[in-house]
Amino acid sequence: REYLTVDAPNLDLQPEHLATLEAQVGYKLAQGDINLTFYRNNYTDFIGEVDVAELNRGGTVTEIGDEMAFNFDRRTITGTELSSLFYLNNKLLLNIGAGYIISATEEMGELPSYVVPENPVVSGEKPLYFLSRFTSNVAASYQFSKKFKLGTGLLFNSKRKVPAIYQADVPAEVQNPDNANAFVRVNMHATYNPTERISIIGRTTNLLNADIYSPPFGGADNFDAEWPGRTLSLEARYRIRK
Repeated sequence: REYLTVDAPNLDLQPEHLATLEAQVGYKLAQGDINLTFYRNNYTDFIGEVDVAELNRGGTVTEIGDEMAFNFDRRTITGTELSSLFYLNNKLLLNIGAGYIISATEEMGELPSYVVPENPVVSGEKPLYFLSRFTSNVAASYQFSKKFKLGTGLLFNSKRKVPAIYQADVPAEVQNPDNANAFVRVNMHATYNPTERISIIGRTTNLLNADIYSPPFGGADNFDAEWPGRTLSLEARYRIRK
């Protein structure tokens, strides 16, 4: 899509490259383990999209009015991650993780001279937007009996940094900068096996019906992409063979 999109193809697009450094220490417990990882990811020629108004090649103007993919100079993300897994007994399993981004920057470089962007493009180093500096997750499952198992999961993302043009093309009456605030999502699932062949599985996603948003798909000046609210599902399975 980025290379051969119909509206604005970029035949000079190059593949991304990633060089990563990771260092990890861990500790083995009698009923689990804990691991701490330091990482530094350095992307070169990473692909980013820019809203382009037109292309002007030697006086020949091509109207674009759409996103166009280009190779950015570099993107660097440095951070730490903590992961742990605990078997507290033969019924309870607990998985806890967390991450912290120490720094995240990118550098666009210069656009080709024939490209006329919709908005000014910062060519120097700038923060990498729409990333939560702190994230954490907890997952737990409990085997009440051979027939019934209950599980839950919690995800937390801290507030995200946004650029100055965030939601700039959105009508003022519906703009909401709080979409980039911190959020918590809680999921639950339960499995009941009345027989060896039959399984009944119930799930709920976003149990608290929290308002959660991802960065805008069409550029930072557009509205955010909303996650689904609370969803419920029930599934029945029958195993033909044991």
